[in-house]
Amino acid sequence: LELRVREQCRTAQRLAEFLAADPRVSRVLYPGLSAHPGHELAAKQMNGAFGAMLAAAQIGPAIAGKFDTDGGSAGVALLFLAFGISALLKIAQGSTTVAVITASGMIAAMIDGMQLGFHPVYLATAIGGGGLVGSWMNDSGFWVVCKLSRMSERETLKTWSLCLALIALMGLCLTLAADSLWP
Repeated sequence: LELRVREQCRTAQRLAEFLAADPRVSRVLYPGLSAHPGHELAAKQMNGAFGAMLAAAQIGPAIAGKFDTDGGSAGVALLFLAFGISALLKIAQGSTTVAVITASGMIAAMIDGMQLGFHPVYLATAIGGGGLVGSWMNDSGFWVVCKLSRMSERETLKTWSLCLALIALMGLCLTLAADSLWP
C-alpha cells in the first residue's frame, strides 16, 4: 500500500509539472509545485502522504485540542479516537482501505511530536479494527459475501456485518489489553 500511495503521489507531481509546462494551460494549482502559494507549508507537512490535505487543514491539532494529551489517559483516549475515526469513515463511505488510510493520516498529523507512552502499533491495530465496523450496502465486501453466499441483504446485515463489528470490537479490546500489559 505504501508503494501504491508513493507512486500515486509521484504521478500527480509529474502530471502537475507537465500541465504547468504546457503553454495552453493558464494555471495549475497543485501544492507540490514551487509556484503554488502554499508550497512551503505543503512541503513541510505533507511529505507526499495520503491524508496530507487533512494535515494541511490542521485537523490533527483541532482534534488534539479536544482532550488532554499530557495526561495518562491520553493513550487510551487516542486509541478510542483512532478506532472511532476509522469506523465513522468506513460507515460514511464504505471502503476499509480509504477509511484506514484517511484515519491514519489524521492521527499521524495529530500525534506529530507527541510522546505517546505506548507503542505506535497499537494505534495501527485500533485504526484497522475501526475499519471493519459498518460493513453494509456501500461496502464491496458486503456484496461479495451477500451474492456468493446467496443470502439476502437482510441476512447479510444480520450475519456478516454483525460478525465484522464483533471482530472489530474484539480487536479494540485486545489492543487495549496489550497497551496495558506491554506499553
